[in-house]
Amino acid sequence: TTTIALDKNSGDLVWRSESLKDPASYLSPILIEKSGIRILVNITPRFIYGVDVSDGTILWKMNHREALGKKDPDDTGQILCVTPLYSGNRIYMTGGYNHGGLMIDIGDDGKSARTVWKDDVLDVHHGGVVLVDGYLYGANWINNGNGDWCCIDWNTGKKMWNKHWLNKGSVIYADGMLYIYEERTGNVGLLRPDPTKFDLVSSFKINGGSGPYWAHPVIHNGVLYIRHGEALFAYDIKEK
Repeated sequence: TTTIALDKNSGDLVWRSESLKDPASYLSPILIEKSGIRILVNITPRFIYGVDVSDGTILWKMNHREALGKKDPDDTGQILCVTPLYSGNRIYMTGGYNHGGLMIDIGDDGKSARTVWKDDVLDVHHGGVVLVDGYLYGANWINNGNGDWCCIDWNTGKKMWNKHWLNKGSVIYADGMLYIYEERTGNVGLLRPDPTKFDLVSSFKINGGSGPYWAHPVIHNGVLYIRHGEALFAYDIKEK
């Protein structure tokens, strides 16, 4: 099988999907609703697919590597860990390692999938991607230790800008601003979402913890939480 559903109270198997004959990836799936159907969208090293959560039927699947013109890996060991992003009928996926990005349309009934556009600019490694006012923001993969910050058009995939700021990293959006966290030296930036330029308002550096700065920032009740290895930092960002 590729996907299973369990009863959360008993652990009993509710259903199992057909097998796509592909291993699992590292990302978390998303749950969407289309035409009254609740659909679990997930990605394996070869496929992006949608599962009807009522019975486990795979409603659609697409070989994202074929769609991007990539050769299938011999060992299907590609690490894909960026959760897909959904808006309207469209789903955006990306994966780093020169995988590229793919926009697909699942149609009004949620039962089909077709390619809308593809890009090789916003090729996100593991820092996530956000959609703000029709534009996608994130950091791309140049290699495992380097990357740029990027903005592309949601509707067309057109590159708006590509800016090097320290290194690639993770991004979240809250209250009209982007919060970015680069992974090499632990700098946190407050970025105004602007499709015309990389508009950095301010930044500061995390001091403490160990290892790469890979954790995604979290905001809750006006507090920004940043983790670095075994250390957790909390910052009051509530408007006074």
